[in-house]
Amino acid sequence: MQNLLIRGSRGGDVRKLKQALVKQLGADAAAFGGLATGDELDANTEAALRRWQAGVGLVTAALEASGLTDRPYGAGRTWHHTR
Repeated sequence: MQNLLIRGSRGGDVRKLKQALVKQLGADAAAFGGLATGDELDANTEAALRRWQAGVGLVTAALEASGLTDRPYGAGRTWHHTR
């Protein structure tokens, strides 16, 4: 099952995304307040996702968090999360 995550989305999928970002960013995650807690996809989560993408060499207009892979998805501010 796949869920589209956008800013303001809440729930378990967002929590999983944030946890994955904390793990992948390591100490850099501290720069994004609230990333380690909560279940809302907010501006800090978006910024952390962009940081992760830049770190793996992915620079796009869209943001994707499909298992935190590096393939682009859609356009605009969208997140694609798979379980």
